[in-house]
Amino acid sequence: MWPRILVGGARVAAGRFPALGPSLAAPFPPQRTPNTSLALQRSLHATAARALPLIPIVVEQTGRGERAYDIYSRLLRERIVCVMGPIDDSVASLVIAQLLFLQSESNKKPIHMYINSPGGMVTSGLAIYDTMQYILNPICTWCVGQAASMGSLLLAAGTPGMRHSLPNSRIMIHQPSGGARVSARPCNLLRGWGTGV
Repeated sequence: MWPRILVGGARVAAGRFPALGPSLAAPFPPQRTPNTSLALQRSLHATAARALPLIPIVVEQTGRGERAYDIYSRLLRERIVCVMGPIDDSVASLVIAQLLFLQSESNKKPIHMYINSPGGMVTSGLAIYDTMQYILNPICTWCVGQAASMGSLLLAAGTPGMRHSLPNSRIMIHQPSGGARVSARPCNLLRGWGTGV
């Protein structure tokens, strides 16, 4: 249930909010390794389980004291939206919510969208694309790292003249593709749907 990480040689569980401290940490029982040579090789070359990424906290001094933000909330205050990683329903819902929030604050100020994505689900990507076209704000898109497949479509969805790529970024555009294991009738329906996209 919790990702396992190695801390000082002891395995502990890391919660979704590792910054909350040891209250979420719980020791795991020791693992038993079978006495086969293959299992021994695997255990010798095993890497520690990956923990959830740590999200940096930014502390600002205000007139009323200190205020702490996670980095993404701080970037959102500056009208910056990050699309990082494969595009799926959870990424789409976060990006769409951020775009709609920024439009509700001001529909004139530009929004900067930074994209580093290998692509992803068509329906999720098109939901983001439709939202980008729906809102009134100019959207400045930036490719950092890569924008492949659906990521390249989102990069191209930026306002004309406001689409950028950093010098070492890679952009990959390809023809639509898909597959299905169905009988002839549903396959013909899918073919008709594909031409409409």
